[in-house]
Amino acid sequence: MIKQTTAKKTTSDAIQILDKITGDDPQMHALIEEERTNLQVATEIFELRTKAKLSQEMIPRLPCSQRVMALSIPLRGPRDDL
Repeated sequence: MIKQTTAKKTTSDAIQILDKITGDDPQMHALIEEERTNLQVATEIFELRTKAKLSQEMIPRLPCSQRVMALSIPLRGPRDDL
């Protein structure tokens, strides 16, 4: 008798993978949503900065307050070398 093996269905869809990992945990879903928002903001800042042809090294030399600078540069975000 030959054993039949069933192939597991795999996915590369990040949303499906996260849903499988996080299950119904509302706290985890809130953290994921927060990170999505952080990524959107970081991406927008990156696109605006590159459109203005500003490097990360040039940002601190811009004439604006330290508070404005701190609010406009995310701690994490798209990297220039991607």
